[in-house]
Amino acid sequence: MKRRGANKRFHRLMRLVSYGAAILLLTLPATSLFASRECRPSPATGFEYPAGRTELFRQVETFIKMPSIESELSTVHAIIVPHAPYVYVGTIMGAGYSQLIGRGYDRIIILGCDASAETPAMFIGSNFATPLGQLRSDDSLAVEIMSNCNVEFSVISPDKALPSSIEEQLPFIQYLYGERPILAIGLSDQSPLDAIEIGSSIAQVLAGSSPSRTLIIGVANLSEYFSSEIGEGIDRTLIERMSDFDFEVFVADSELGRIQSSSPAVILATLKAAHDLGSNHFQLLRYATSSSLIGDHYPSVGFLAGAVGISKDSPKLADACIPYHDGECYLQLAREVIAVELGIPLSRERRPIQIRDASLDGIYLTIHLSGELRGSSTLLFPGTSISDAVRLAARTAAFSDPRFNPIASNELDDIRIAVHLLTNSRRVVAPEDFKVNENAVYIRKGNSSTMILSGDISPDLSNVEFLGRACIRAGLFSNCWRQGETTVIAFDVQYFEEER
Repeated sequence: MKRRGANKRFHRLMRLVSYGAAILLLTLPATSLFASRECRPSPATGFEYPAGRTELFRQVETFIKMPSIESELSTVHAIIVPHAPYVYVGTIMGAGYSQLIGRGYDRIIILGCDASAETPAMFIGSNFATPLGQLRSDDSLAVEIMSNCNVEFSVISPDKALPSSIEEQLPFIQYLYGERPILAIGLSDQSPLDAIEIGSSIAQVLAGSSPSRTLIIGVANLSEYFSSEIGEGIDRTLIERMSDFDFEVFVADSELGRIQSSSPAVILATLKAAHDLGSNHFQLLRYATSSSLIGDHYPSVGFLAGAVGISKDSPKLADACIPYHDGECYLQLAREVIAVELGIPLSRERRPIQIRDASLDGIYLTIHLSGELRGSSTLLFPGTSISDAVRLAARTAAFSDPRFNPIASNELDDIRIAVHLLTNSRRVVAPEDFKVNENAVYIRKGNSSTMILSGDISPDLSNVEFLGRACIRAGLFSNCWRQGETTVIAFDVQYFEEER
C-alpha cells in the first residue's frame, strides 16, 4: 500500500514538473500581464458575434437583461449554456448569464465543446482577445488541475485559436466581470469515466480555495441531427439526468446512446465538479430547438441554459440535526483544505466526501496541537453552505490567526481539528436569554470580540457571571455586555472533533 501511494505521488510530481515546464516554455517571453503575452487568434469575431465594440457590448447587455426566471439557488457553482452564433442562441446564453448578476467570482473555468480535441485540451500561456478587451489564462490553476488528474491533457500552443464554443463566452464574462483569470479547457468525446475524473479533479483543487468564488461554465449543445420530435424526447432524458445528479445512470445512458450532446463529457464534468463542491440542484432556465428558433425542422439541434448550485430550499441546520457521519465529512474537508494549501497531495485512497449540505448561522473552527490552541476562526452568518464555510474557516484558522504562526507541513499529522456549527441565533438582551451549559455566546464591541462555548467556562457560574467572564476574555470590562453598543448573540451548537 505504501509503495502504491509513493508511486502515485511520484507520477503526480512528474506531471506537475512536465506541465509546469510546458507552460514556462509557452510564457517565457512574457514580462507583463497583457502587453507581452501572445493573444490567440479570434476567428469568432465578426462571425459568431459582432466585431464592433459598442455593438457587441449592447448586444450582450440586451441578452443578459432580458426577462429571466427567478433563481432557485442561493449559491451558483456552474452554468451550462449552448454554443452557436449570437443571432441564434444569444437569448438562451443570456438566460444562463443573467443568473450571475450580483454574484461575484474571482476566477472562471470554461469547459467547452472542442470537436478537434483528441485528448482534453488546456488553452494556456496566452491572452484571449475580443472587441471588449483581453483576458489572461489562469496557468497556475491549469497546472494544479492537470497534476491532480489521472487523465492526460494536451497543452495547446498560443498560435492556435480557442474553440468557438469557448470564445463565444468571453464577451459575456467581460460584460459581467471585466478582467478575470480564465481557464479554458476543451473536451470532445472523452469517455464518461474520464469526464467524471476531470470534474472530480477540478472540485478537489478548488476545495483549497473558496469554491463559491469560482464559476464553472459548461458549454455544449444537446441532441443534434434528429428530427425535432425525436430530438426533444432525447433532450428530456438528458435534462432528467442532469436534475437527478445520478452519475451512474448518466454514464449508462450515455454509453447506450439514450442521451445525446455535442459533448456529453462537458456536461458530465461540469455537473460532477459542481456536485462535489456541494451543489444539490439543477435549475432549467430555458430550452429551445433550432426548429423553434429558426423554423428549420430537420435536422434539429437542442439548446439549453441551466444553473447548478445550492437550492434556496436546502434545509436550515436548525431544522435538521446533522448526522455524525456528516460531521466527520466536515472534519475531513477541513483537513484536506489545509493539506492542499500546504501543497501536500491528497491520497487517491482517501475516503470520498459525501456531504448533505445546508445553511447555518455561523461556524467556529479550532485547531489544537499537543493540547494547546494553535488557531481558530469564527464566521457568523456566512451566507454560504456549510462546506464553503468550513473551507474558509479552516484556511483562516490554519494560516491567518494573528496570534499564531501559520500551520507548517510537519505539524499537519499532529493537529486536532474541531468544528462547532452554530444555529438558532438570537440576540441576548437579558441574562436569561441563554443557557450556560448548552449555548455558545459571541460578544463584540468595536474591534474586540470573543466566542465562548459552553465548556470553556465553569458550568457552575450564573448567567451574569458567565457574561462577565466572556467580556473579560474579549478584553472588555466585565459589565460591558450591559451596554447598548455591545453585541451579544447566543447560538445552539453542534460539535464535531477529530479523534487523534
